[in-house]
Amino acid sequence: MNKIKKTALLFCVDNNERKILSTVMHVFSYDVIEERLVNEALNLMKEQSVDYVLINEDKEKLVGLRSFLKKQSNGGTKFIFFRTSLIHIHFKIFFEDQKYMSLKIDLKDSMFSECNLFAFRDQNWNKNLNRNLLSILSHELFTPLNSVIGFSQLLHKIDYNETEVKKFSGYIFKSGKEIQKKCSSLLDLIALKTGALDLKYSYFSIVSLFSDILEKYRFQKESVAIHVEYDYDLNDVEIYADKNKIERILERLLENAFKFTEKGEITFGFTIKKNKSLLLFVKDTGIGISQKDIKYVFEAFWQVDSSNSRKYGGLGIGLYLVKEFVDLLNGKIALESEKDKGTCIQIEIPLFESILSEKVRSEETFSLK
Repeated sequence: MNKIKKTALLFCVDNNERKILSTVMHVFSYDVIEERLVNEALNLMKEQSVDYVLINEDKEKLVGLRSFLKKQSNGGTKFIFFRTSLIHIHFKIFFEDQKYMSLKIDLKDSMFSECNLFAFRDQNWNKNLNRNLLSILSHELFTPLNSVIGFSQLLHKIDYNETEVKKFSGYIFKSGKEIQKKCSSLLDLIALKTGALDLKYSYFSIVSLFSDILEKYRFQKESVAIHVEYDYDLNDVEIYADKNKIERILERLLENAFKFTEKGEITFGFTIKKNKSLLLFVKDTGIGISQKDIKYVFEAFWQVDSSNSRKYGGLGIGLYLVKEFVDLLNGKIALESEKDKGTCIQIEIPLFESILSEKVRSEETFSLK
């Protein structure tokens, strides 16, 4: 299974810049490597799939390092220009050739700390969230909503035969379900960001949960078969966990698998490891993910093709929510994928305890912030 990490290369930085940049990139969850020689930097960019190269803007203007490195590398690397003053560090973070986002961070002793940088990161994340939400609401929600309104209007104004009514009502139902799923994801996202999402633990049958989910998705797509796998000796086992969160994790993984699998099969299942953790997985035979993109799949709003005309729609937060739920449950997540061959996502969630249902215990629920 792939370790999902992002890497930033510090290129030709001095001693004062090194500490500042390393701290900033650590807060933004990047592994930092450093190189001073151009040839060695190129080798690192090719061998380690570097995500960002940080270059002093003044030095870049003198020798054109960005253009040179971009031509010689595999083309997937992005660049960050920086320049420092006595009290600030200025960033230009490029996301296209000429388009970039500007950031300015205060370096005064009273301000420059990891704690303040985390607050700064979250503040900027929220700005991006609001900007992306506007785009999402205008396209991903209003498109199916227009379908609901349009076909409802047709049914209201004109008398149709039974076949046509069933056809139009089917469109309305499908679009309504699509809106419902997207609203659910947006509500989860808002709950996460406002700290309003509680953990609620109870005893429940894990086999029953997986069986219910199988029935829900059995006829999701005619061209895709779905199977469930587990040890049948676990039929009488109950676990003590947050059932709702585990169900949401599975549903979002399966929705994602169906979206990117045109035909073939999807398999999901679970096992219990040494009575101490729940190991669950979802595996598909879909389009897969390239190795250079794997590290981005759990980021909010990230998609391989972010244009409105992309073939695969969606909010771009499904896997992000999965990762957040898994973190909330103190779990671990791993992903393995190959382009055009499919994807397998595996999640391990620690269990407080598991019991045999022969001794039925009264269900107790409590909340944790």
